[in-house]
Amino acid sequence: MTLRAAALLALVAFGVHEARYLIVPDVHANAGHGYLSAVPVLLALALAFALGRSLTTVGRPALARRGPSWGACSAALLAIHGGQEGLERVLAGGGPFDAGLLVVVPLCIVGGLVVCALLRRTERLLEAAVAAGALPRPRISAPATIASGAPLRVPAPSGMARHLAGRSPPTLG
Repeated sequence: MTLRAAALLALVAFGVHEARYLIVPDVHANAGHGYLSAVPVLLALALAFALGRSLTTVGRPALARRGPSWGACSAALLAIHGGQEGLERVLAGGGPFDAGLLVVVPLCIVGGLVVCALLRRTERLLEAAVAAGALPRPRISAPATIASGAPLRVPAPSGMARHLAGRSPPTLG
């Protein structure tokens, strides 16, 4: 799985979570959701890293591989949501299931379709940008070398560094 796919899955999983609680509110939801205030910032960072990673791989020969299918994306979203909600409910002292559980399945299917479509679209956009010359291929230069054949002269350490000083420094006291 690429960083781009992981970031998109995390973003859509957060969207599924939020949509589930908008559609079927839970009166006990606030007990286990205190940590969610930091999630948007973390998702923005993950998407920024994914974008940077995508741009650094432009022009490199791509491996002949297909992205994940919509079924795999939907199953991943369902597993993420199930694990997250299960852990939240256990830590908050609730039961393992709630009233909005069945709403999550269609939300995960739609989310899986969205992730799959976005991954395929970004691949096509990056390939088209490289083919059109809009994004230059990165050129990696050779590392710098020392032109002279003379060995490097390392300066000898001072007397204090070799513990040859006559006395220690005075104490301030």
